[in-house]
Amino acid sequence: MLINVDGRIIFFVLMALLGSIHYKLLRGSHKKQSKKASVILWLGIVTVPFVALMITMLRIEFIDWLLGAHAGKYHVYIVFIVVFGYPLVLPVYLIIMLLCNSHIKRLFPNDSKVDAKKAQT
Repeated sequence: MLINVDGRIIFFVLMALLGSIHYKLLRGSHKKQSKKASVILWLGIVTVPFVALMITMLRIEFIDWLLGAHAGKYHVYIVFIVVFGYPLVLPVYLIIMLLCNSHIKRLFPNDSKVDAKKAQT
């Protein structure tokens, strides 16, 4: 079954799953007005694409492990998945999460900014 599933499908499912977890953590930190929201944003932007690519890459090694002696064992190209894939995926995920962050900021405005605007009017 793992051989028949395309690696791109696994990658997109992982990105959606990890991205939704990242979004929920970011939304929760903004809802609590935590100072860690910025750290969660940038740490997630860097790690989510990397982890998704690594799991996609390790899928090939897992299939080889399951096949045992009948496996090919010579998959040098899997390193290129991370080396060349990460710079392609990172900007896309960066833009998506920055847009999500601005949306979350509008949903849960910081009290100090709201109070400053009220004081000016």
